[in-house]
Amino acid sequence: MSISAEQLLRDLGQNIGLAHPLAFNAQHCARLMVGERVGIDFEHLPDEQIVQMYCVLGGIPAGGLESLYRELLEANLFGDGTQGATLGLDGGQRQIVLSRALALEHMTSPTMLQVFERFINTSEHWVRRLESIGPSEKADARVDAAATSVGTSSVQSVPDHLMMRV
Repeated sequence: MSISAEQLLRDLGQNIGLAHPLAFNAQHCARLMVGERVGIDFEHLPDEQIVQMYCVLGGIPAGGLESLYRELLEANLFGDGTQGATLGLDGGQRQIVLSRALALEHMTSPTMLQVFERFINTSEHWVRRLESIGPSEKADARVDAAATSVGTSSVQSVPDHLMMRV
C-alpha cells in the first residue's frame, strides 16, 4: 500500500524541522521557500497519484539563448545535470522551470526527503547559473511565480541550517 500525498508532505515538513505542518491547500498545492531565492512548489494530481514538484528558476535571459538552450538540453540528457529532474521552458510566462513528477505508488518518506534535498541543490545551482548569464526578459520571474502559483496560506520556509548540501 502506498503512502498518501498528504502524509508525505506532512512527513517532509516534520523531517526538515518546519514549525507548522506542511499541507496542500484547497487547490492541492503547497510551497516551501528555501532562503530568499528558491521557491519549491508541490502540486498533487489526485487522479494520477502523482505529486509534481517544481521550481521557477528565473526568466529567460535576454541574450545568449542558443548556448543556454544547448546547456539545458545537455543537462536533461539522462538527468545528469538535473539529479533526475527536468528543465523546461514555460513559454507563456517566459520562465525556465525545473520539475520532477513523483509517483506515489512506491514513494516513502525517507525517499521523498532524499529527492527533495537533491531537488533543492539542483534548483539552487540553476538559479545561480541563470543569474550569472545576466538579466532576463522578465527580471522578477521568481517573484511573480511566488505571487501567483500558490496561495500564501501554504507558504513556509525551510530553515537553511537543516538542509544538507550534496
